[in-house]
Amino acid sequence: MNQLPREIFDQVIDHLHNDRSALISCSLTCRSWTPSSQLHIFGTVALETTLAQPLSGLLERSPHLALYITTLRISSRPTDEHNRLFNKAIPKIIPRLLNVRQLELLQFRFKSLDDANMWVVLKAFPRLRTIIGHCLCCEMIGLSDWFTDFIRTHPKMEKIELETCLHLYPGPVRSFRGTNIPLSGVVTPLPRITSLMLGCTGLVASILQPLSMHRILSHLKVLDILVSLPVNTSVIADVISAASGSLETFIFHFRLEEEEREIPAQDMSTIVNALSRCSHIRTVSIGPVFLAIDDSPRRRWIDMFLLALPAPRLEAINVHLFAVARDQYLGSELDAILETLSHPKFDNVQKIQLFVHRVRSMLGLLDELKAKAGYLGVRVEFQEYGFARRSRRMVY
Repeated sequence: MNQLPREIFDQVIDHLHNDRSALISCSLTCRSWTPSSQLHIFGTVALETTLAQPLSGLLERSPHLALYITTLRISSRPTDEHNRLFNKAIPKIIPRLLNVRQLELLQFRFKSLDDANMWVVLKAFPRLRTIIGHCLCCEMIGLSDWFTDFIRTHPKMEKIELETCLHLYPGPVRSFRGTNIPLSGVVTPLPRITSLMLGCTGLVASILQPLSMHRILSHLKVLDILVSLPVNTSVIADVISAASGSLETFIFHFRLEEEEREIPAQDMSTIVNALSRCSHIRTVSIGPVFLAIDDSPRRRWIDMFLLALPAPRLEAINVHLFAVARDQYLGSELDAILETLSHPKFDNVQKIQLFVHRVRSMLGLLDELKAKAGYLGVRVEFQEYGFARRSRRMVY
């Protein structure tokens, strides 16, 4: 075996990157296999309050393992004892993690960090490119200033995903306690965020607005927003305007809270006006569009939205339709939307996808709709979708 090139063994181990037990066996086979195996074993590490101390001890005994960690998942538990152990271990762990490129915050409460560790986290992760937050507590929303500073101090940041914020207290969210962190000498050149996904209405104003004010989104290419209605559309419009010279993909979906909810045309006009100046836009996804028989006011905003899209580089349009009965899909409302999509400005669009919310009688419906839109050509596709129970995100 020693006569075989080292690259062959590395490729075999790379092939096992998702099999943790196999990787552990490889790492114990011989010394020459250990580095390649550890590279995958410690590529993604979960830093929980209960695991902070063991991880701290491991990195002290084997400091080279810290350089293998490229994805760090942090979560915390709401108990004083866990928070004490967590804060004790943070200064011993975080500064060692120089190669972390993706930071995931899972059910994390920033108030579990004391002021000193806030500063440690702010200065850490020099190679960070992606930050993902899931099930964040409402304290996170009050951290808009700290969060913006965190983004500003990481010039390699390219992608932000924040989803499912948990509101634990009624009323407006109070600002997070002040830490008086001096940014002079710490703030590096502004990062060029190219992808931003927000899946919580509360984050739209508290996160989008500060990032837009600091010109951090001027290189944004992908903007994916999932909100509950009603929402402050002027903030979203400001972000689109800030990214008008670079935005290529715009995804704007609404949580389905009530079947009768809709966006008034006057509220949508601010987003439409901003989007009309995005000359690089290639893909647009919007919805759900509520269909009702002989109720044209419901679709006025979608007509306005589609006709305002800049056409020079537009390649794909995705529209999510919603109805509660089969007949509503076959009525005049869909005819009007198809007529809008037949406008000459959309002649060069390569793909038009119309997503149909599942109703009780779906048998043959997609074929009927395909025939209904036949005059638009083969570029038109119909697909089914539904809603996830908890997040109310669309699932296909």
